[in-house]
Amino acid sequence: MIAVELQGHGRTADIGRPMTFEAMADDVAGLIEQLGVGKADVFGYSLGGGVALRTAIQHPELVNRLVLLSTPFRRTGWYPEALEGMKQVNASSAGMIKDMPTARYSRRWPDPGGFPKFLSPQAAPARP
Repeated sequence: MIAVELQGHGRTADIGRPMTFEAMADDVAGLIEQLGVGKADVFGYSLGGGVALRTAIQHPELVNRLVLLSTPFRRTGWYPEALEGMKQVNASSAGMIKDMPTARYSRRWPDPGGFPKFLSPQAAPARP
């Protein structure tokens, strides 16, 4: 089993491109190809689920089985209250959520100071 840290997540530094499901799916496909495993079973949770879904859509020749957990297949799959809550998260929220798991883990990122930018609306993927 291999756990993937997506663009701008974990120890994977953000790069100078928009953070989209499509681009991150291409990254996952590139990893599968680099590993030379042929088809892979792909599991995705939350944002990773959206990326896993896009990987299967864009690169079906590389995905054997697909398992998604806690991920909508389109934006309308979220409860309206959840969407409203997500709209409130931005760079200025970083101090308020500093003790949440993602914020705590961001202290290990290549650029720990990048967490506020990570929360900005333009950093978040626009779909599914």
